[in-house]
Amino acid sequence: MKCFVCKKECEDDVKCPVCGFMPVVDLGEDPDETERKNASIIESYRNEFLKKVDVGVIAYRWKDEGGKLVVESEDRMSFGKGHQLYRRSAWCESKFARIPDEEQITVRVSVQNGDNDDIKEIHLPNLKDAELQELGVELDKDMRLRLLLRNSTNTESSDWIPLFG
Repeated sequence: MKCFVCKKECEDDVKCPVCGFMPVVDLGEDPDETERKNASIIESYRNEFLKKVDVGVIAYRWKDEGGKLVVESEDRMSFGKGHQLYRRSAWCESKFARIPDEEQITVRVSVQNGDNDDIKEIHLPNLKDAELQELGVELDKDMRLRLLLRNSTNTESSDWIPLFG
């Protein structure tokens, strides 16, 4: 059964290991009807839970060392708390240099939930234009996220992936 709050697969009779939501038990009803009947409780719990979740991206600063590019630093940049991102998109404040000659780029996304920091590698198509790019994230109602990459003329997006798991 999927948790009504965070959409993670969990045991039918055990609280969710990700968000702690207790299973809702209704006799003789299907899960969609149970979720609809309990929507206000589920939304309230989800909103409080998502206040503890932060979604960010790992950004790298590079430097020239003897004619070779090496990583100077690795920084986590937050898109925001989960309740701010839920059913919305948000963009990093910084712009990023385009990685030339790559059809696809890999971005490391960090989903922090309490002491847990889940790093996900997400692939998305690279933009063709040689200009600065903006990186964004979108979180849908099914607790899936995707990355967005845009410049002044184009936008690309990754596939949807589960926020948790």
